[in-house]
Amino acid sequence: MRRIVIPAVLLVAIVFGAPLAEKAEQAALDGYCPVAYVAAGKAMKGDPAISFNYGGEHYVFANADAKKMFEENPDKFHVAYGGYCATAASMGKKLASDPTIFTVHEGVAYRFSSEKAQGMFAADMAGVITKADKEWALLSPAYDGHCPVAYVMMNKAVPGSPDISTEYHGTLILFANADAKKMFEADPGKYSVAYHGFCATAASMGKWYESDTSIFVIEDGETYLFSSEMAKEMFVADPEKFIGKGNEQWAAAHTH
Repeated sequence: MRRIVIPAVLLVAIVFGAPLAEKAEQAALDGYCPVAYVAAGKAMKGDPAISFNYGGEHYVFANADAKKMFEENPDKFHVAYGGYCATAASMGKKLASDPTIFTVHEGVAYRFSSEKAQGMFAADMAGVITKADKEWALLSPAYDGHCPVAYVMMNKAVPGSPDISTEYHGTLILFANADAKKMFEADPGKYSVAYHGFCATAASMGKWYESDTSIFVIEDGETYLFSSEMAKEMFVADPEKFIGKGNEQWAAAHTH
């Protein structure tokens, strides 16, 4: 019988789905230091040699002191809407910002695409923020908008509502109903989605592939997502092995 050899690239595509969506290790916030915005009131480029991975993002800092400050309290140096233009976000648009145009309001940095957009924000900060918070849930919800509580409590992939959301570690999360939101806010760790939602099987190989958020497994109370049914089947065959390797790879990728 003739032996059929499947090229490695094709094999990976079969298992993890195509097109593959591996997340590149590029600097968040266009390479600008999040601490400088809030602590110094300045837009400062970060040094690629001084970096820290947090919340699935790769941050770079102006200096070692800034990195230390961020490590001690990341939420203190939050840049809203992933650094996209805050005024555009309030209009339901995901528009790249000019990283040098920003405003710090109540300890949060907001960036803008232009000085005109910054002026519109300044004219009605509370109004723009309220609208932007709501619209951002539609633009960039975690887990493609699926409710993390439903995974655990209902063993179902249930779409969340943009009207029922919360921001957690800089990510907007949608919920199926008000009770689910309340449960999450009372104990976020109970509804953890491993590897920030990247495919758990791929994570065990040190690869960060986007998941199909309708394909999941609950193991020891934690949710694991997968890029394909085949990737899920591989995981289910030996979850302890894949979780162990996945945790090792995740820790290695997020070591500073």
